[in-house]
Amino acid sequence: MADFGKWFSSFTEKMEQFLFYLALFFIFLLLASQALMTNDTIRYYLSRIEQLEGVPLFAAVEDGEDEHETEGAAPVTSMKKEYSLGLKIVKMVEGAELYVMLNGKSNTALSEENTVIKVEPGDLIEISGNVPGAIPVEVIVTEVQGLANPQPGEKIYTFGERDLVGWAIPE
Repeated sequence: MADFGKWFSSFTEKMEQFLFYLALFFIFLLLASQALMTNDTIRYYLSRIEQLEGVPLFAAVEDGEDEHETEGAAPVTSMKKEYSLGLKIVKMVEGAELYVMLNGKSNTALSEENTVIKVEPGDLIEISGNVPGAIPVEVIVTEVQGLANPQPGEKIYTFGERDLVGWAIPE
């Protein structure tokens, strides 16, 4: 009986050690796969969902495919709609530099003249830049084409930090 006790004790110690190292291996494998998934090319090959995704409908139209080549898209060309937004600085502060940012990336510089930018549905529209002093710059939405939000006449007061104009929401 003592031999079985010793054997069982050593067996359980080895099994615990094996399971511990196995768990460490799987944790390392999980972290490595998550790090690899940050790369677009690797994620395309490792993720089955990305492989099942097709060509976006609007990209197929822009590439010149006709409606018969794109499955399930009868009148695709009529679906493409232009969306634009006009912004204008109403009250400028001397030395201020402001930029319109679309989805976190600088798009165009703002001025006291009407600045029209093209947007897509769902775009995040922000204003960023440098405004010296304690007086804010007043920016107004002058015109909107095809969007329900932001509305014409909306005012944004900014000190140069990232200030939200709105999300481009189609009508």
